[in-house]
Amino acid sequence: MLTVRLEACGIGPGTRVLDLGCGGGRHAYSCARAGARVVALDPDAASRGAVVVLLAALGEAGEW
Repeated sequence: MLTVRLEACGIGPGTRVLDLGCGGGRHAYSCARAGARVVALDPDAASRGAVVVLLAALGEAGEW
């Protein structure tokens, strides 16, 4: 479940977003789906790996 109303934050097509401490990437992914250009960073290698797996799976499912 996304806990942020992206439109209330002004996030949409063409917006640039920096997601520091992205964890599993759910907010970064939601921003990207809304049309934003996203850079997601996390110091934890396992979290970064989880984002790569998530985006690959969503891409295969046609969601990305």
